[in-house]
Amino acid sequence: MRIRLELLGFAALGLTLVQPEPTSAQVAETGVGAASFMVGCWAEPNDDESGLREIYAAPAANMLTGLSQFWRDGRIVDFEFHRIDESPDGPVLTPHPQGVASVSFRPLEIGHDRITWQNLEHDFPQRITYRRVAVDTLVVRIEGGEGASARSIEWRMGRAKCPA
Repeated sequence: MRIRLELLGFAALGLTLVQPEPTSAQVAETGVGAASFMVGCWAEPNDDESGLREIYAAPAANMLTGLSQFWRDGRIVDFEFHRIDESPDGPVLTPHPQGVASVSFRPLEIGHDRITWQNLEHDFPQRITYRRVAVDTLVVRIEGGEGASARSIEWRMGRAKCPA
């Protein structure tokens, strides 16, 4: 009888040890992983070497980093670094335009392949939305203001070859 109980104990231990880990898809909808749809290289499909290019590295457990480059005639004319940090409220976006520290934007809405961040105390933008509308299309929208002073800018980017 004792051998049977020990065998049952080992079998139960074995079942406990081989439980599958959550898949990345299950983890992706919470925290910094919610922004993982942004990972990769994206660019506006312009033939004249002008427009926006964004590059996002794979996230770690606590942070995702990215870079925006604004191009004109084959030259970078503006840039911005991005940090998306883990917080109890969800992923917090902190852009650093031209490398200068900026204010943070808290998550307002998190959905599948979509995040909107908001900071109503910032002049412009007050809301930043990233949404993947197809496997190869990312739309970025910034907006702010009210009434006559309301404005928005939107960029539609496709998957691009990452620079070497």
